[in-house]
Amino acid sequence: MNTNTSLIKLLAAILAALIPIGAHAKPGDLYATDNSSIRIYAPDGSASIFASGLLRPRGLAFDGFGNLFVATIDTATLFDDRGRVLKFAPDGTVTTFATGLDSPEGLAFHGAGNLYVVSGQVVGRGGRTGRVTKITPGGVMSLFAILDPTTFHQNFGIAIDERNNLFVADNQQQTIYMITPDRQFSTAGAISTFVSLPVPIGLAFDGAGNLYASDGGPDVGVPGSITKIAPDGTQTLVDSGLGGLRGLAFGPNGNLFAAGHDNNVVYKITPGGSVSIFASGLNVPQYLAFEP
Repeated sequence: MNTNTSLIKLLAAILAALIPIGAHAKPGDLYATDNSSIRIYAPDGSASIFASGLLRPRGLAFDGFGNLFVATIDTATLFDDRGRVLKFAPDGTVTTFATGLDSPEGLAFHGAGNLYVVSGQVVGRGGRTGRVTKITPGGVMSLFAILDPTTFHQNFGIAIDERNNLFVADNQQQTIYMITPDRQFSTAGAISTFVSLPVPIGLAFDGAGNLYASDGGPDVGVPGSITKIAPDGTQTLVDSGLGGLRGLAFGPNGNLFAAGHDNNVVYKITPGGSVSIFASGLNVPQYLAFEP
């Protein structure tokens, strides 16, 4: 059988398995990738399934037109450059926006409408290089940055500040990298280490320009915590002992939400620091995003 024909049929089967979504939910609803599905949570915590039948969904991001973009880490085989980014339009249309990505994780949109994807590339057994791929609104992909190629990386979250600097969480190097907007393909220059944390994973900015990072978890022997990082790099512990955490997202009222990967919950942290369980009964939640 022709290989290209087989891949087309496989992709068609994947898209056909998605639950018809109709229109998106209301602005202010929280979206969470959860095992093979995407869940929606209304402000009161009530839940519904937005899409199912996905293959290991990861990062979520909305563009300025209300389209939801979702990274799926692969199709059938691990680490084979079959990772995709799916696009869910407000009218319910589902299309494949990008292909050929190796284990894509975090997604973030630039002010100009470009999508940035954190992914990796296998280097030998157990090693991966960290990279950021830029995808234009028209779907044109280009390599935006490679993190230090002399070391191994495991990258998860990505966030963009008001100056369009990119921040990438690398839990293998215990680092959050900052990449300036004019970053070109090279191995030196505009990539710098912003701060060091034991095992950074999820990233999100608040309205004042502070970066929040989820960190650690029982699987890596470090208590799960959330750290606030001021623009000058000063760190303040927000909370700890939450178990393994993944994605972070700020809600419209300034509350911070965190995917409790190990405890299968979504935590809500108020600006005053009060922590509560916003949603439970999930199945290994990964990333979060609010509908604008």
